[in-house]
Amino acid sequence: MRTGCLISLLLMCALAHAASFDCTQARTPQEKAICASPKLSAADEQMAAAYKNALSATSPAMVADVRADQRAWLGRLSLECPPGRVRFDQSMTDCLLQNYDARTKALHQLVQQKGGITFVWRSMFLMNREEPANDETGTESSSEFELIPGYGTLAVSWPQTNASTHEWRAWNKAIVAAAQRVASQNGAGQDGQWHADWAGEDDGDLTVEIGVVNQQLTTAFIDRWGWRGAHPWESSIQFNWLLKEQREIKPDDVFRQDSNWDELLVQRCIKILVKDLGQNYENSYAGPDKLPSVLHEIILDSKNWQISRKGLSIVFQDYAIAPRVLHPGPVTIPWADLKPYLQPTFLIPR
Repeated sequence: MRTGCLISLLLMCALAHAASFDCTQARTPQEKAICASPKLSAADEQMAAAYKNALSATSPAMVADVRADQRAWLGRLSLECPPGRVRFDQSMTDCLLQNYDARTKALHQLVQQKGGITFVWRSMFLMNREEPANDETGTESSSEFELIPGYGTLAVSWPQTNASTHEWRAWNKAIVAAAQRVASQNGAGQDGQWHADWAGEDDGDLTVEIGVVNQQLTTAFIDRWGWRGAHPWESSIQFNWLLKEQREIKPDDVFRQDSNWDELLVQRCIKILVKDLGQNYENSYAGPDKLPSVLHEIILDSKNWQISRKGLSIVFQDYAIAPRVLHPGPVTIPWADLKPYLQPTFLIPR
């Protein structure tokens, strides 16, 4: 009997320390599920370790923000993974495992070094209550594809840097403003705040990926994608920021005026697009006759420019050139081909 009591006591102690928190204090269904599942308990510990490492790599000035983002993530678990009905008929345990895995991966990438600059990713979760929807019988219903029934959701992540120069402080504000423009579908206000109604009635994500970082230019790719029911959609921009000038890049910053650089890009794009899509593809936006003028407008907008070491890539938005099922990839023109057209002050990324 003493042996049995000892074993029971050891098991209780093991369970009490099976997660990153004290399981004897577990109160919510999610916390109890973590303590009851070895897989979830291990996932919680791995996430906690990744969070600790991220905090240690974060500058003191941004620690409070990272902690606030982590608390917000923990708080929304009860909404995303409630007892009972969960998206795609997942169990609460499966839902929690999926969320913990995603968060651990995000924490591993939370702090990144690019071009000698430290970037820390912030995060936000927007929820917008949907208008009641009715099925054919007139009763209220929710889509089985919804992340949180009754709400549109948008998970947002964007980078900030703790660099103290006024150039980088300006970049911090500018990248947030650009991300908010994409999140709001170009309807962002001037208050600098994130608004729940930007989530709309869809479920999706908005992410920011840093590209080139040098003394002249910092680039980023801002992408929003989501699901309208079972149908995917996407909206994105290229964010090319001149640090010294504290503004987004313009064609004249890269190309010499009157060099006909735009005609070169148009012809290169036409050659690739016709090869990929066919000469006579049907599209209400840019059929064969309209293609040169549509391409010219796209090329003049630097938000469609992806600047990299390989060259200048022209990125096409959904439905700008062709239906989504035929959506063409970027067309890249190497810097060697563009060199005769470039401003002597433009630094080719290395």
